[in-house]
Amino acid sequence: MYSYLLLVFVLLAFVSLCELLPLQKDLKLVIYIIVCILLVFTASTRYGDPDYTNYLKKYYKVPDWGNESVILSPQIRMEPGYMFLSGLSRTIGLKFQAFIAIIAFSSITSCLVFFRRYTPYYFLAVLIYFSHVFILRDMLQIRAGLSIAIAMFALPYIEKRNLARTAMILGFAAMFHFVGLFFFIVYFSYPYLLKTKTQLILLGIGLLIGGFLGIAFFKLLQKTINNPILWNYIVDSRYSYTLGLLNPVLIKHFVVLAVLIKNKEFFEKHIPHFNVLLVSYVIAAFWLSAFNMFAIFAGRIATLFSNVEHVLIPSILLLKKYRYFAFIMIVAYCCVAFFSKNKDLKQLDFFFNR
Repeated sequence: MYSYLLLVFVLLAFVSLCELLPLQKDLKLVIYIIVCILLVFTASTRYGDPDYTNYLKKYYKVPDWGNESVILSPQIRMEPGYMFLSGLSRTIGLKFQAFIAIIAFSSITSCLVFFRRYTPYYFLAVLIYFSHVFILRDMLQIRAGLSIAIAMFALPYIEKRNLARTAMILGFAAMFHFVGLFFFIVYFSYPYLLKTKTQLILLGIGLLIGGFLGIAFFKLLQKTINNPILWNYIVDSRYSYTLGLLNPVLIKHFVVLAVLIKNKEFFEKHIPHFNVLLVSYVIAAFWLSAFNMFAIFAGRIATLFSNVEHVLIPSILLLKKYRYFAFIMIVAYCCVAFFSKNKDLKQLDFFFNR
């Protein structure tokens, strides 16, 4: 229901004003918890969209917990962690809506804990999160949403070069969606992308690849891999369209990177684990530009790496000289991002609207 989501967006935009007010920490925490409850409720009560129907059908096909086929059922192509949780939920008698609520609570609370840990402007982080990825990921692509939320907690261990802890967290994330494994790219490239020069070179290479690489590359890849799921994505116009190098999201990436790189020394002192966050965001911009001709491959993978923007962008307010200007621009961007999803918003409905 579009009007409900619009109301939530307006409320979050209003709450983001807390960033400019001298509120007590305890009061801010209470408001933050209320915001978390609101988002969990919103994601838990979605109903009737194609993704919802697909998940509903598969939920009741999953064997009960204890059945040896619950993890690797040949009838259901989903990751073992998601299958296991589905089977356990069915075994204890939970309806599908309760299962959705568990997934929503897990992914959303993980994200909000991450925001509060990495930026003092976490209300603004929530507004960016809601307007950009919450609706399409945590309400529709629920497995990917949970996987990415878990993967974010590997960042400190990537910076410390702790492969065992990183592999444990990313392996757990991949139990719900394989996209979590892509974060190993950040682990292995991190030492080589610390210098500004190498970051700029990678961004330039991404633009060059994106300017010359065409969809024929992915058709060739499909023939090599011979995966019917990949082929469906390539031939379906809903997924195989081109984003272009001048798409608003990529432009936003480069604008934010320009600010972050220019003030790198300042942010290193004020943002926890800033360098690994920056490297992840650089990789996101590279991925989005290099593979812009295949929207779903560019967007879904880049979203994993760019999830750090929810703490990086609000932290620009730490530059006191540009604080109010940055706040206005960020809220304006969130408005554009939210209203650009009109088509997706209108296909959503909620249980309380039945």
